[in-house]
Amino acid sequence: MRSLAWLALVIASAGCTRDADDRPKTLAYITEAILAPTCGKAECHSTFAQTVGDVFDTVVGARYTIVHDPLISLPADQMAPTGSQLYQSITTGLPSRQGLSGLVRMPYDAPMPNEDIYLIEAWIAAGAEGAQCIPDNGFACDGKDLVACTADGNFGELQMTCSGSCSNGVCL
Repeated sequence: MRSLAWLALVIASAGCTRDADDRPKTLAYITEAILAPTCGKAECHSTFAQTVGDVFDTVVGARYTIVHDPLISLPADQMAPTGSQLYQSITTGLPSRQGLSGLVRMPYDAPMPNEDIYLIEAWIAAGAEGAQCIPDNGFACDGKDLVACTADGNFGELQMTCSGSCSNGVCL
């Protein structure tokens, strides 16, 4: 009888893998389904409160916060999404930007469900669709490449490769 119960548990858990998540890996979906209800509450990172300047209750606000802070850009030697500030803030925590001691994990009231964390990790690994740049800026930097920024917040056509470095949509 124990072996049948164990077999049933193995079969039932087979569908509970990270790969089974077919939700869209887009900024719009992640903002509306995950960030707005967990992080964009009125008292936290809403358009109204803007705690530490972050906004997660709208797609435009989330894009600006993610690009401006920068929450998903990774140093060249740290290419894993788990190294991004966004991922670390929802898993292990980051040092407070408000002068508090210790690490602060978001959201404050309860940990984000693992499935949502895995989706955010996969979205960052896939290039963070919709949160690569701010459309109003016109141009963005993708490493040393100066690229156009599309209306949906993604890197567009290559404009030029900078001979020096690229920062804030300008070759230096």
